[in-house]
Amino acid sequence: MQHRHLTSLMVHLDNSCKGKHVLQELLEIELRSLIQICANFLLLVALGCQSAAAAASGTGETPLSTAASGTAASNTTASTTAVSATAPATQTADSLPEIVRQTLALHFGESTQFKNFDELAQSFVVPDKFKKPAGLFVTLSRKGRTRACWGSIHPQYPNLVVGTVYTTESALSKEYRYKKIRANEWQLLKPQVTVVRGIEPISSMANQNPLVFGLMVQAGGKSAIILPGEAIDAHYQLVMCKLKAGIPSTQQCQLYRIKADVFK
Repeated sequence: MQHRHLTSLMVHLDNSCKGKHVLQELLEIELRSLIQICANFLLLVALGCQSAAAAASGTGETPLSTAASGTAASNTTASTTAVSATAPATQTADSLPEIVRQTLALHFGESTQFKNFDELAQSFVVPDKFKKPAGLFVTLSRKGRTRACWGSIHPQYPNLVVGTVYTTESALSKEYRYKKIRANEWQLLKPQVTVVRGIEPISSMANQNPLVFGLMVQAGGKSAIILPGEAIDAHYQLVMCKLKAGIPSTQQCQLYRIKADVFK
């Protein structure tokens, strides 16, 4: 009798594991949400250890292009206020991901053209399409997995070029949810810049396309954002967003659709 009971239990467990890959992703998200509960503490620890981590980086796999630098630059961002003009603009800002790459190079000591992030931000001639301030996020990924993501749904900088520079630096120096990016891997990262174009409340997920629209949930002082393309379907997007915010799956919450342009 006991043998039959155990056999039945094993069959039940086997059937419940059909969604193995989805459950694994949900577990990762839930673990990240638990980390966010300790965000303030972890952020203080991360900032306190920043110098030590930078000094320790520089060993490991070889980047795809030039030889890896053995040290990381100690440059940090200034405040989020408008950057004062310190040098004439010398290059055109045609690509936001390319600005991310230049910021990465400066952060890790691979750039000799600029002394700090102020100079880098002011070196670009800002085209009309990037002049209007907007909320934006910078995502750094490697082999399809996120290594850092930072940003705001509301405008924080005078234009998208300046915003991309400083948001990239924040992703490198303030991101605490993922393992710190090493100096010998930055050239292996794939940058993405998501520019927020609009936010609107929605009553349900019925017409939500997660490949086109992002999602924000709010309930009881908690909130979280899932960017476009981070979920495979609308239901999964909602589940991910609630887990990220620490909102119980059965709790009602306010839903917001995020319209955005994604630059890769």
